[in-house]
Amino acid sequence: MLGALVVSDPRVRRRCHDPLVRPTSRWQRWTGLLVLAFGSSLALPSTSAAEPTSVVVSPAVAPVGTPVEVTGAGCAGPVDLDVRGHRDPGGVVEVLRTTVQPQADGTWSAVFDMPDVAAYVAVTCDGQTPLPPVVAPSGVARDVTPGRIVGDQFVVGVGGDVDGSVFELRTETGELFASAPHVAGRATVVVPRTHEPRDLVALRLRQGAADGVDLPYVAEASTVQVPSAVSPALTVSPRIAPAGATTTASGRCEAAVRLTVTGQPESRHDVAPTFLDRTVPISAGRWSVQFPMPAEPSHVTVSCATDWSPEPTETIIAPTGATVDALGFPDADGTGWLLHYSPRCLGPTQEAFTPDGAPVPLRYVDDELLEVPVARPGPVVLLGEDELPGYGEFLDSRPQACLFPLPGAAVEPPTTAPPAAPAEPTARPAAAAPVAQRTPELPATGGAPLAGWAAGLVLAGAVLLLASRRPRTGASR
Repeated sequence: MLGALVVSDPRVRRRCHDPLVRPTSRWQRWTGLLVLAFGSSLALPSTSAAEPTSVVVSPAVAPVGTPVEVTGAGCAGPVDLDVRGHRDPGGVVEVLRTTVQPQADGTWSAVFDMPDVAAYVAVTCDGQTPLPPVVAPSGVARDVTPGRIVGDQFVVGVGGDVDGSVFELRTETGELFASAPHVAGRATVVVPRTHEPRDLVALRLRQGAADGVDLPYVAEASTVQVPSAVSPALTVSPRIAPAGATTTASGRCEAAVRLTVTGQPESRHDVAPTFLDRTVPISAGRWSVQFPMPAEPSHVTVSCATDWSPEPTETIIAPTGATVDALGFPDADGTGWLLHYSPRCLGPTQEAFTPDGAPVPLRYVDDELLEVPVARPGPVVLLGEDELPGYGEFLDSRPQACLFPLPGAAVEPPTTAPPAAPAEPTARPAAAAPVAQRTPELPATGGAPLAGWAAGLVLAGAVLLLASRRPRTGASR
């Protein structure tokens, strides 16, 4: 259309047919300006697109009946709010269904009372429905989500939640302790074990259909019990020593203590050999007992006749040399070694030592790898559990020690002094953090090609404008 407009001008037709005159006068300047303006309009971002809706709830965990404020922004039209939970048995729990009119700046807010079950907070505005955050009452009985110990870390992994949702660990007062996005069917949170045990609230968002519930989502809350790095319930030293060496188990309990040391069963239907089964006397709430190191990897288990504690009440010991080989390889930057999870050393606890029993630092990487963050640690023994073959109702695993023959010098054996309590984590939230969910980012719809066209048009317009200022070579008319 621009070309037709230019040719319809008789002056342009004359100049286009004149071999002595270059068409670089007024029509070229106007064409350059039009092209430059059109390219600039493509290059500038559109201001008419709606901003993603944000949803914030505070507090996310609180006692039943506590007012919970939900706020948002970026909404031009009415906001539909739907807060629902599910009780089994009992069915759907309707907490709040309402419509809120946003302010002129697009912000809005609403308040509801914390229900007695976990609930999701679904918000719809301007055709957008971000994944809803989850709230849950504190001070109520919940199922326990298990985790596993990896050195001084506690690892909690869950699967089957809504992809894109956030798996959160919060305190009973609502502070965000740790979180991880749910991607490709799984989310894993790694938290430090400090000198005090913790009970945390795990918040999850699941698909309603997957749980057989007639809801788009199901909010779920459970308890995660993080043990301390130095257990007052059970301490064993040394963890690795020659068979027959004196081994000391000690701990704290206010009632009778039963201590057992059991070895490796041959199958799921077998009975583990028992090396020690003793009732230990208590003195001022403390107990201690000595026994010889067994000739095979073994479980040391303590039973205290008091309320259940999140502290570890079972640990693994092994005699020097009673190991199976496993695979390790250096990490990418050469500062540490990656240990491939051996099926011989899995279980709820993985701890690393030198063959002489000195503790070795260990970090969780993913569900297939652990890391020893030492450039040349020497041979490393990983204490864990070996899954027993076959099927049975009694036993499914046995204690095991896996040897990773890594290069380096051996570490000096540890002393008998108990390990020092690790410091509190440096990165800790100081106050309650609200839950924030944003609309997932939309996939790109040709933004990069459009930017290329815009840049090309702007450049073409500039060239035409510059060319229009060049002197003409023919006579003027």
